[in-house]
Amino acid sequence: MTPLTLRHLFVFSIIACAFTCARATISTSIAAELLKQLRKDVPDVRDCEPEHGPPFTAEEIHLAVDGSLQYLLTSTGACMCGQVNCSEWVYRRGPKKWELILETQGYLFTTRAAIHHGYRDVETRSRDNAARVDILAYSFDGQVYRAAPARQGAVQSDATRRTHRVQFAPGTSSIQLQGSVSPDDAESWNISARKAQALRLSLADHENSGIRFKVFGPSGFSGQPLRISASRWEVTLIESGTYRIVVDSPHKRLAKYTLSVEIR
Repeated sequence: MTPLTLRHLFVFSIIACAFTCARATISTSIAAELLKQLRKDVPDVRDCEPEHGPPFTAEEIHLAVDGSLQYLLTSTGACMCGQVNCSEWVYRRGPKKWELILETQGYLFTTRAAIHHGYRDVETRSRDNAARVDILAYSFDGQVYRAAPARQGAVQSDATRRTHRVQFAPGTSSIQLQGSVSPDDAESWNISARKAQALRLSLADHENSGIRFKVFGPSGFSGQPLRISASRWEVTLIESGTYRIVVDSPHKRLAKYTLSVEIR
């Protein structure tokens, strides 16, 4: 095991300070363990760490009705945050390691009254632009939190959104995403990328139903998409952050698609 250097202790002290500034103090050892586990579970974090300080802040939360502690991590780097929305993860201590039980993205994380398998339901709010807010609800299934259908927030929304985070398998930089959409149920895919990387998108509409994708940049997912396309798009990115790919369809019935994503 590599001995701790002064640099390691300095980094861990920064992490501990970030945790201390949250609602409850988190020890240096727990902070280091969570950072190590997050890097394993979410490889993007290794490439998107900020220049100064840890890649997240954290706080103790109580989701389990048995009183045990869980930890909410909220990303701090621009590569994992847009102008409003940031990546969020919830961990609990398992019998052998830290367990990632929820991964989401938004700007307001709250608990709900309902309880499933001993854990309170949660929700997070995600803003595309000034005109819409998606409320993403999650229920615990005994192992992890599963997403419930998104619902319209207090701000007017034009369609229900199901939001997912794109994660590449270790050692790869491309993935094929399967989904289905209808006029009242669009689907969103969030991907973290860095300036000067190449992003390639290709959409296969299995039923020729007019499916298309829109790409929004990381600057708050503004109302004007960077691109609207029915087939493919390739671009060199001009800023780091989280990009949102929204797939929708004008067709009256459910339509299936495959979205190929590659980033280099």
